[in-house]
Formats: sequence, structure tokens, C-alpha cells
Amino acid sequence: MDRPYATEHQIAILAVHRASLLTQIVLKTLDQGHLSKPDKSPVTIADFGSQALLISAIHHSFPDDTFVGEENASVLRGDARLRERVWELVCSVHLDGDAESAGLLPALESQDEMLDAIDLGVSTRSREGRVWVLDPVDGTADFMRGGQYAVSLALLEDGVQRVGVVGCPNLDAEAAGFFDGPCGGPRPGVVVSAVAGQGAAVRPMSPSGALLPPRRLPSLPDPPPLPASLRFVDSFSSPTTSLSLHAAIVQALGAPWPPRDLDSLQLRCVALALGRCDAMIRIPHSRERRDWIWDYAGGVLIAEEVGVKFTDAWGKRIDFGTGRKLEENFGWVVAHEGAHGAVLEVVLGLKGT
Repeated sequence: MDRPYATEHQIAILAVHRASLLTQIVLKTLDQGHLSKPDKSPVTIADFGSQALLISAIHHSFPDDTFVGEENASVLRGDARLRERVWELVCSVHLDGDAESAGLLPALESQDEMLDAIDLGVSTRSREGRVWVLDPVDGTADFMRGGQYAVSLALLEDGVQRVGVVGCPNLDAEAAGFFDGPCGGPRPGVVVSAVAGQGAAVRPMSPSGALLPPRRLPSLPDPPPLPASLRFVDSFSSPTTSLSLHAAIVQALGAPWPPRDLDSLQLRCVALALGRCDAMIRIPHSRERRDWIWDYAGGVLIAEEVGVKFTDAWGKRIDFGTGRKLEENFGWVVAHEGAHGAVLEVVLGLKGT
């Protein structure tokens, strides 16, 4: 008998792999056709094309499920030239092997179908039933510079993570330290995935889209790292958090600063799951700041499956059932399960948090 969520897991891996190949095609063109969203963050044809492929794949197999995605198709509906570019991109991506011939990843038939698929991601609920949460390109600014980024997809059931898949197209599966800096040449990329209660695994990407054998990720070793030896991951370019406050927290623990620098939040979760880092904190400037659900759903599950503990800055569990934003959580405290308490104690003890 198949394990729970085996079909969802398989299709999600195929969908993320195909969408990741699409983003790699865009990178090769050196013309991302970028726009600006109302919040001034960059958006590219890769975001639109990736979201269309992710949603269409899942919707084909699970038509009653709903979606929470970052993009909508309003810009494409009003710009025929841009819409045509995204359509050409979507039509250019195919997986070798049996995935498409078996009907697991059907091709989109028209531009209207593409637009409708993108717009399925506008749901505002994540508490009831089966909801797929996706980020078509996480870390878009780094993506546009040829750096590290992610394609993520997660299944929530009644607000609880069940399946998580994160594609990392610019991570070299063979090279040590492959989280450092922009890629210097072609990368095979990796797909990291997990099913709740079944552990996590990583597999290399194939340029043809063929699924290669996975490697199970080991649980994090015990005993946990001492506070003074924790390796943190952060973003030097985030406009919403205070690096000076983060530095004070890390230095109070006696841990080294500066931390590893990764813009994509999903990639930070992957770095933790792969044991490249031990801890992460994220304290927003504003007490009213709440993070988008798609920046974490899926990646959090993958890291949890190997022994990473996630809470917010108040020590509360992360509630993914609050819609498009994590309305019940402020900030993040993340570390090896055995070291989390020491980090949280310092965060809670610092004035202003």
C-alpha cells in the first residue's frame, strides 16, 4: 500500500522540477522581462510561467483543492506582448520520460488556460481543507542577478503542512559550500522534499527533467551545537529586519557573526535541513509586520523532518492556517531542536523584542 500522500508528493516533485527548468531557461536568455509590483519587489516572466505550471499540474490531478500563490494574472491580461512572452516560455518546457505521456503533467492548451491557472492562486484561506501554497520564484532579486533562489510548493491540510517540495535550480549538488554567492556556471540543481512524519530527501535535478534517485536526509546529530558554535543564516539585503538587532542576539550567544547570507527564505530552510547552518532569527522592524505564508510553507516542513525547531519570536508555534499571511506569528526563532531554547531565551531577554 502506498504511504499517505505518495501521489501528492510525486506530482509535486514533478511540478517543481518542471517549473525549475522554466526558470533556468529564463536565466539563459539574460532578459527576465522584469516589472515592479506595487510593493516594489521585482517580478519576472519566470514568476508568471512558474506559477502557471505549478498550479496547472496540481489542479489537473486534484481539481477540488485550492491554492495560495504569490502572483495573479492581472498584468498579463492587460499586456498582450508580455502575455505572449510568458506563453512561449510555458510552451517550451517539457519533461522527458513518462510524466507527461502518462498525463501527470498535462500541457496547457491556450493562453486563457494559462491565465486562469495563475489566477487560481488568489485564495485567501488556508485553514480548511486541502490548500496548496506556492512561491514560483522565492528570492527574485537574487534570481535576476543569477544567484540563489527557490521554487516552492506545499500542501496544507486543515492548516497543517503535509507535503513540502523546494526546487533549488542554482545549487550544485556536488560542490561543497554551494550556498555561497552567485553561480559561476551551469548547475544541475536539487529538489528537496518531505512528507510529514516520513522524513526528508534530496535529489539532483536533470536538465531533461528525468527524476533521479533521491538521498534521504539524516536527522540532525545529537548532542546539539553549543550556543557559541551555532552557525546562523540571514539576509544582508532584507529591508524588513534589523541586522544590528540580529547581530546583538547572535553575539549575546557568543556565536560567530556575520552569518551565512541567503536572501531566499525557502533556501534558508533548505540550508538548515542540509546541515549547512544551525540557526536563523528574523525580528521585523515593525511589531505589525507579518510574513507571507508562501515564504515558508514547505521549507519549514522539510527542516522540521530532520530535527529543526521553528517558533516565532514569542516562542509560539507557527500557524499556517491564517490565510495569505502568518497573522498569528511575529518573527522567527529557528534552530536545532536541542539548541532552540537557548536562542529563544536570548531573543526574549533582549529589550524591544
